[in-house]
Amino acid sequence: MRDIENYLQQSPAIQKIIEQTRYEGNQLVTGISSSSRNLLTSIVYRNIKSPIVVWAANLLQATQIYEDLTQISDDIPVFLFPVEESLAVELAFSSPEFRSQRVEAMHFLTTGQKGIVIIPTAGFKKLLSPVSVWKQHNLHFTVGEEIDYEGLPEKLVAMGYIRESMVAAPGEFSIRGDIVDIYALNEENPIRISLFDAEVDRMAFFEPATQKSFENPITEVLVLPAQDTVFPPSTITIRSEEINKVINKRIKSVKDETVKQRLTTHFTDFIEKLELGELPENPRMYTSLLFEEETTIMDYIPGNALLIMDEYGRTLESDKNQEMEAADWQASKQYDGIILPKQKMMAEVREIVKKSHHNKLFYSLFQKGLGNIRFIDIHNLQYRGIVQFFSQMNMVKIEMERWLRQGMTVFTLVPDSERAEKVHQTFADFQIDSIIKGHDAVTPGHVNIVVGGMASGFEMPMEKVVFITEKELFNKTKKKQPRRQKMSNAERLKSYTELSPGDYVVHVNHGIGKYTGMETIVVDKAHQDYISIVYQDGAKLFIPVTQLHLVQKYVSSESKTPKINKLGGTEWT
Repeated sequence: MRDIENYLQQSPAIQKIIEQTRYEGNQLVTGISSSSRNLLTSIVYRNIKSPIVVWAANLLQATQIYEDLTQISDDIPVFLFPVEESLAVELAFSSPEFRSQRVEAMHFLTTGQKGIVIIPTAGFKKLLSPVSVWKQHNLHFTVGEEIDYEGLPEKLVAMGYIRESMVAAPGEFSIRGDIVDIYALNEENPIRISLFDAEVDRMAFFEPATQKSFENPITEVLVLPAQDTVFPPSTITIRSEEINKVINKRIKSVKDETVKQRLTTHFTDFIEKLELGELPENPRMYTSLLFEEETTIMDYIPGNALLIMDEYGRTLESDKNQEMEAADWQASKQYDGIILPKQKMMAEVREIVKKSHHNKLFYSLFQKGLGNIRFIDIHNLQYRGIVQFFSQMNMVKIEMERWLRQGMTVFTLVPDSERAEKVHQTFADFQIDSIIKGHDAVTPGHVNIVVGGMASGFEMPMEKVVFITEKELFNKTKKKQPRRQKMSNAERLKSYTELSPGDYVVHVNHGIGKYTGMETIVVDKAHQDYISIVYQDGAKLFIPVTQLHLVQKYVSSESKTPKINKLGGTEWT
C-alpha cells in the first residue's frame, strides 16, 4: 500500500493539499468520501512531521474510520477514543474495552509521538481531569528504584484501580507485604512487583488464573490509570469548601421543596465524603465540580497536531442530538436530587473548535453546511463509487477495458498473496490482463493486483486511479481482524460470573429480563459466545460478549421481584 500512496501523492492536487497543511489556517477538501478520505489521511500523515487527530461525527463513523485506516496503513500507530453518545449510558456503564482504548489514546497523545487518533464528537464533549493530574498518575516502576510504598494504595485508587486480596481482572491491585500485584489496563497480563524494603527488587508478569509468575523478569513497566478521569484525594479535599459554596447557592435557587430536600440530603453526604478525601458514588458525574478548570480531550492534543474534521456539518447535527437527549436526562436526575441545577455535564462543540488553534483539514462532500468557517483554500476532488459486480466477470472485463481506455491505473486489493494468485488467474480466464505487484513499482495504465485492504473501492477520475476490492468484485468482504485490545472474552466475563440462570438483569436499551445462561451460536461458520435474556411472552435476546457492558445484574434493596419488560415495547423507554 505504501507504493500506491507514493504513486497517488504525485497528483498535483494532493501535493497542494499536503503543502498547505504546513500553513496556519483551515483548508477544505470536497468531493471525496469513505475510503478515499482515509487513504488521503494516510498520505498526508506520511508527508508531515506532526500527529493527526480525526474528529468523526459519531462513534459509528469513528469506528469505521479506525478499522479502515488500520487496513490501509497497518504500519501507522492508530488509536480510537470511543465514547458512548448517550450521556446516560456513558455515565451508567463502563465498558472495559472502551476504557482501555481511551486510556491508551490519552497516553499516546500526551507523549507527542506521531500517530493517528480518531475521536467521535462525544469524545470531545467528555469532561476529563486536567492534563497535569493525568500525567502525575502515570506510574513508572524500574528495578533498583525506590517507590512510595505508603502512598501507593491511595494513588492506585485515585487512578481507578480496585484493591482486592488477589488480582484476577484488569483494573485490580493487591498488596501483600513486600509483593505488589497490579493488573494494568495497558498490559495483557498483571505485573508482580517484589520489594526489598521500599526498593523494587524484581518484576515479572504472571498468569492471573494460576497466579504463577512467568520465567522472564522485566526491568521496567508503565502502569496507566484504569479510568480516563483521575480524582486525587488531595485535590478533592482542597476543593470541598469551594464546592460546598456552589452547592448551597444552587440549592437555594430551587423553588420545588421536594426537589430541594432531595438535593440537600444527597449533597450533604456528598460534601462529607469530600472532606474526608473520599470519592462520591459515580464521581464522573461530578467532574465539573471536582475540578476548577474545564478539561477535554482537546487539551491533551499536542499543539502541532493536524486536526481533520470529517463532515463537520454532521458533527454539529450529532452535537445537537446529544445535547437534547442530555437535557432530558439531566432534568430527571435533578428532580431525583442527584445533580445540581445547571450543573455542566458536557463541553460545547462550538466552544471547543473556537478555542482550538490547530491547523485544520475539513472533509466534506459539499461545501454547504459548514457555517462561517474561513478557508485558506478549497480543493475539489472527484470521487465515484464502484458498482457491485457479484462475480459477473464479463461485466468486470467491460468495465476494466473502459477504465484502461481512459488511461486509468487500476488497483485490485486482495488480503494476501494466495488470493492475489487466484484473482490473477480468474482475470486471465476472462482475458483481463493483470500484474501481481511485488516489490517493483506500480505499473501505470494497467491492472495492478496489490496485497492490501480498505473498506470499499472507488474511482478518482482526476487522479486517473481506480481502487477495487473483493467486496465489489465477488461480494466478498475481508474478515476483520479484532481491534488491538488487552481484554480477552474470558476477562470480560469475569465480572458476570456471579450471574446464575434465573437471575434478573437490566439491558440499557431493552430493560429488565431474566438471564438464562451462555450459548454458543455459529455465525458465518464462526463460533461466538452470547448470553441469552428472556423477556415478556418468551421473547429471547442474545447479547454478544462484546456488548456485555450494556448489561448489569438487577439489584433491589427491597428484594422485590421485578416486572419483566416487553422486548420492543415502550415501557422501558
